[in-house]
Amino acid sequence: MLWYVPGTTAESPFVSTGFRNWQKALGKDGKLDQHQGSEFHRLAEEKVTRILQTFEKPDAWVDAQLKKQLADQRVRTKLGLLSIIDIVISLGLRGIPLRGHNWDKVEKEEDGNFTFFLKWKSNYDANLHERHLTNASKNSKYTSPQIQNEIISLCDAWTRKSIILSIPEYWSVMADETQDCSTTEQVSISVRYVDVNYEICEDFLGFIKVKKMDAQTIAKELLETLEKWGLDMASLVGQGYDGASVMSSSKNGVQAMVAAKYPNALYVHCR
Repeated sequence: MLWYVPGTTAESPFVSTGFRNWQKALGKDGKLDQHQGSEFHRLAEEKVTRILQTFEKPDAWVDAQLKKQLADQRVRTKLGLLSIIDIVISLGLRGIPLRGHNWDKVEKEEDGNFTFFLKWKSNYDANLHERHLTNASKNSKYTSPQIQNEIISLCDAWTRKSIILSIPEYWSVMADETQDCSTTEQVSISVRYVDVNYEICEDFLGFIKVKKMDAQTIAKELLETLEKWGLDMASLVGQGYDGASVMSSSKNGVQAMVAAKYPNALYVHCR
């Protein structure tokens, strides 16, 4: 088998014109020996050898090397992201804000608690420091405020789902109006139930924002949110609110509107 090598001069008849005089093929001045010693043959033989070696070692193929690099990069990114998630969860468990109004003009980043503990942890986590924060591209470090908020939202959804799945069957809803630090009106929602060990449990599920603080708006948002979260509304047997008329009125209050749709949801005034 002959392999043409670009850039070489094909003077051998085995390559250019063809060879038919086989009586002169062998011997001291034979054409085969001359061809074997030619530069063209040497380069072609070297090329064939490399191709055969490549087939014998599939791991050395270019696509295999690229796949391995991609797989290694995914592992490094995953480990780095797990460290970042760990910091977010740890700060959340302690009720510590992740960031504030403290922009560092020199570093061009926010010098908040998240950034501080991220740098602190990288001193003891080689993968986080060397393989992720140092070598990862700027758009794949997963440290921006948007990513922090997304991690918090995912933790929120996972925690709420775990609570809902732990409710054996019947449950009651508790709600209360409140404002956040930006004076946005919202309603806190909790559930009360008896677990498999016959222990009374009260778990907070989340906040919902409401445009108006009237009974119709609150009742509508409350029921839609409970259904969206995946609670079994047929198992709703109780509701507890404060004594405000918007919530407790037996005619036009939230409790009356909820009971109209779910008659088993008896109202109990929270004290």
